[in-house]
Amino acid sequence: MRVAAVQNIYYPTFNTLKPVSANRTYRNYGINSILQYPQSNPSFGSIKNAEGLRALMQYGIPDMYTGKMTIPSGLFENLLKSGVFSAPARYSVKFLKIFENTFSEIPYKVFQQIKKRAQHHPDDDLQEIMQALSVENKKSLRKRQTDIFNNLKELSEKLPPKAKASFKTLMDKTQDQLDDKPIVSPFSKATFQYNLRKIHDDIRDLTNKRTANFVVKMIEESDKMPDISDINSKDKQKEIINNLIKIAQSHSYLRSYKPLNELLLSSISNLDKEPVVIPFSRKTFIYRLDKILDGVKNQKLKEQMHNIAETLPTSKNGVDAYILKFKDSPSDKIAFRLAHLSYSSVEHRRPKSKGGKDSMKNYAVASVEENSARGNIDYKEQMKRRPNTAKNNQKQIDRLIQLANRGKFKKLRVDTKYIRDYKQYTAQESKGEILLDISKLKEDA
Repeated sequence: MRVAAVQNIYYPTFNTLKPVSANRTYRNYGINSILQYPQSNPSFGSIKNAEGLRALMQYGIPDMYTGKMTIPSGLFENLLKSGVFSAPARYSVKFLKIFENTFSEIPYKVFQQIKKRAQHHPDDDLQEIMQALSVENKKSLRKRQTDIFNNLKELSEKLPPKAKASFKTLMDKTQDQLDDKPIVSPFSKATFQYNLRKIHDDIRDLTNKRTANFVVKMIEESDKMPDISDINSKDKQKEIINNLIKIAQSHSYLRSYKPLNELLLSSISNLDKEPVVIPFSRKTFIYRLDKILDGVKNQKLKEQMHNIAETLPTSKNGVDAYILKFKDSPSDKIAFRLAHLSYSSVEHRRPKSKGGKDSMKNYAVASVEENSARGNIDYKEQMKRRPNTAKNNQKQIDRLIQLANRGKFKKLRVDTKYIRDYKQYTAQESKGEILLDISKLKEDA
C-alpha cells in the first residue's frame, strides 16, 4: 500500500526549552545550561557506520514501529550528569515531564503516581517518593503474588515427599522475604558476581566509563574467590570482599552508592551465616523452584508449576512490581529507568543474523524497548506484530525530510541519499507493501 505523508506532526524541540524557574540553589538546572555539557551517545554495541544517524537523533526522531518520539540519549545523559534528578521533586519532576509522553507503558503509569505524590511533597526526592508509593503498591502486589503462590501450594500436594518438603522450605523462606524478615542465606560466588555485573551496568549508564571501570576492577578481584563456599573457603572469600570494600571506599561516588554497599555488607553477613533482610526476587524463586522440580518425573506437573510461577508479576508488566523493585534505587537511577526504554537506538531493518549489513541503508531509528523486543524477527513478521509500522515509517521519514529541508543533514554532513535509500529499502523489506512518500524532500536539501 502507498502511505501518504503524515501532516502536522509535533516534535519536541528539546534544545530550545526554557530553563525551569528555581531558587538560587537550583538556579542552574535549566535546559540551556545543561546543554553546555558535551553531547554523547551510547555505543549501541558493535554497530558500525551509524554515526550520521546517531547525530540526527539529537533532534528527536519518532520510533519506526510505534510512532512515539524517542529520547535523544545524549540530552538525557547530560541531565543525569547535572544532578537535577537528585534534586527535590519540585525540580526533578519538571524535567521528567518534558519526556513523559515518550515513556513506555509501565514507566508512564509509574510517573503519573510520582507526579501526583510530588504535588503534595515537593521537597521529597524521587527515591523518597518511590518509597512512599511502595506502601500502597506493596498491598496490591502481595495480593497478586499470594494468589499465584496458593495455586502452586495446591499443586505441590501432588509432588513426591522429598520435593514436597523442599517446596515447603522454599515457600517458608519466600514468606519471610515477603514479610521483610531477616533470613540466613548461603553465600554464592556466582550470584555475587551476577549482582556485581548488574551494578556495573547501572553505574556505567548513570555516570561514566571511568567510574564503571572501578567496578570492573572489583569484578576482576572477585574472580580470585574460591568457587565453592564452605568452611575452608570462607576466610579467603571474606578477605576478597573486604578488599572490594576498600576499592569502593576509595572512590567518592561508589562510597555512597547504596546498592553496592548493601551487596558487599550482606555478602559478609551471608558468609558469617547472620540473618539479613533479602528482598524477594521472582527470578531467584523460579530458579530454585525449577531446581526442586528437576528430579520430578511427572512432566505435566513440572510444566504446570513452572508456568504458574512465570505469571508472577514483573517490573515489565506491573506498576506495583516496578515500584517495589526500584523503590530503594538512587534518584538518578529511578529517572534513568523511567526514560531508558524510550532512548533512540539504531535498528537494523534486516537483522544481521539474516544477512543485514552494518550500513546506513539498513538503519532506521527505534526505541530501545522496540529494538530489544524485535530481536532478529523478520521485517514482514514484525509488521504483523506492529500493524501501524507502515504509518510510523512514514512518520519517521517525514521527520527526516523536515530535518533535511532545514539544513540539518548538511550541517552534520549526512548525505540525503539516506532518505531515498530509506524509501527503497523499506519497500524491499516489506515486499512492496510499504511505499513511502518522499515528495516533500527539496532537491537542494
